[in-house]
Amino acid sequence: MLAGRRYLHWVLVWSILVGLAFLIVGHQGALAQSAPPTGGTAQTFSPWASITPDQRQSAGQPGRTQPLVVLGDDPTFKVGEYMVYTAISDPNGMQIATWETHGPITLRSGERWKVTFYQNPFPNEIIMAREPVDLMQYQVPRPGRAMIYANNSDRAHWRSICVLPIGAGMTVGSHCFRGTDNIIYAPKAAGACDSIPGLWSWFVNGDVTFAAGGTLVQGPRTGRWTCNSATRQVTIVWSHGYTDELLLSPDGSRLTGRNNQQSSVAGQRKAGAPAVTAGGQTGAVSGNGNVNGAGSCDSIPGLWSWFTNGDVTFAAGGTLVQGPRTGRWTCNSASRQVTIVWSHGYTDELLLSPDGTRLTGRNNQQGSVAGQRKSGGG
Repeated sequence: MLAGRRYLHWVLVWSILVGLAFLIVGHQGALAQSAPPTGGTAQTFSPWASITPDQRQSAGQPGRTQPLVVLGDDPTFKVGEYMVYTAISDPNGMQIATWETHGPITLRSGERWKVTFYQNPFPNEIIMAREPVDLMQYQVPRPGRAMIYANNSDRAHWRSICVLPIGAGMTVGSHCFRGTDNIIYAPKAAGACDSIPGLWSWFVNGDVTFAAGGTLVQGPRTGRWTCNSATRQVTIVWSHGYTDELLLSPDGSRLTGRNNQQSSVAGQRKAGAPAVTAGGQTGAVSGNGNVNGAGSCDSIPGLWSWFTNGDVTFAAGGTLVQGPRTGRWTCNSASRQVTIVWSHGYTDELLLSPDGTRLTGRNNQQGSVAGQRKSGGG
């Protein structure tokens, strides 16, 4: 009788151990299946997608967003590092002449990102947010995948976005433009900002020389100029206190407008206007008057580690973003002087190091300001 009880005891113990073993193996298998893939370079990408300024078209979508069309082996992005390219399209959203670069951003497993385009304070302003509340209604991407949604709050312009993986050899020209929205490259008009540098016959006090770096000179007078290629609006701030607001003619040969005393101002091109290369990139000037040159203004766009409040992303078009803060930057390549005007009221005056890796200076409250490059640049 005792022997029989012992036998039943060991049978019961053995059954419990076998059952636990199956539970452990099954649990480990489920974990292995749900773990995100590791290694490898992201190969998924999203070509140009244009988004209408009419938000009624997306009224029924969470966050009024449009999911990007992803090409590859899945309708969502593989995890990895990506660059984001944005542009202002033509009135029908079908043609793009120039674009801005943002990033890199890292897409992690199960993440939902929202890219929002804003009209103010500058036409090319965007905000990129990870897991915002208004995207919670969208399904969480499967393990190893992420998704990006876009919202156009700019009521004045069609906006376009393209997302390419880093390290995959993809380019804007060869991949963004082979998209699903029939968007084509439209060469820059001669009246774009890159046509301004050169010698101009001015309405008063003699010729004016516009430098590619955003400066100008007229005899003893100096000044700074900025330009918006989308609108052809040109602003000149003179050293003697006048500010001119001008419109560049479509053929790039004439500037007309008024100054801050409401007097008429005009200029006629005499010489200059560098050639525009394919893809809308020039060796002369971008939308904010920046000039190319190693260790100079062309090395600024990218991600910078900032002295406070986290990383700052400088876009090639002259905008920047740091969390909820936005701003606009200009640069003089001759002196490596960089000015940042922030949305929260601060203005930073900085000097770019000769190797293009560090920015140091002070703000308008006389506080020290500094940034160290993390990625990007020329």
